[in-house]
Amino acid sequence: MLKEREGMMPAIVLTIVCVITGLLLAFTNNVTKDKIALAEQNAAMEQMRALLPEASEFTALTEEELTELTEGENIKGLTSVFEAKADGEMKGYVFTAETKGYGGMLPLMLAVRNDGTISGMSIMTNEETPGLGKKVESPDFTNQFNEKPADKNFNYRDPSDSQQKMDAVTGATISSASVMSSVNKALKAYRALVQ
Repeated sequence: MLKEREGMMPAIVLTIVCVITGLLLAFTNNVTKDKIALAEQNAAMEQMRALLPEASEFTALTEEELTELTEGENIKGLTSVFEAKADGEMKGYVFTAETKGYGGMLPLMLAVRNDGTISGMSIMTNEETPGLGKKVESPDFTNQFNEKPADKNFNYRDPSDSQQKMDAVTGATISSASVMSSVNKALKAYRALVQ
């Protein structure tokens, strides 16, 4: 009987340690989640300001407005739209969109000015392959979209008269196609908003 109790004691101690650790992790998460969310929101605002520097205020479309836009235009993967303003004057839009890449979802942020030109694009946190798919984050790749008109989609294979040429990253065709798809989603949303 004594040996059975000794055999149960490590399991009881381990259970108590696990419960206490779980409670401490839950408490820590509860304390820090608002700070983490605020830090992520501030980082997103800074990224938007970098992409569209002429704007100082960014207001997200409501969930209802975003749903109406994505369902009405059949745009899957458009995750948010921000109206970009300065002193109440509209300067353009910032879109976030994502498409599945090689390593998972590949999100990006694209800014379009009121004059219908792309102000900038950046790739957000992703799990693409280092040395290959991650190359879509480089300015050599992302800058090719800058100052291009928002009235035509991009294509890296055989662009037609109604499409713009995009250079894909060598060895990262899936990642390049994912970026192209997300950029085209954002451009389709832009055209729907300004019609």
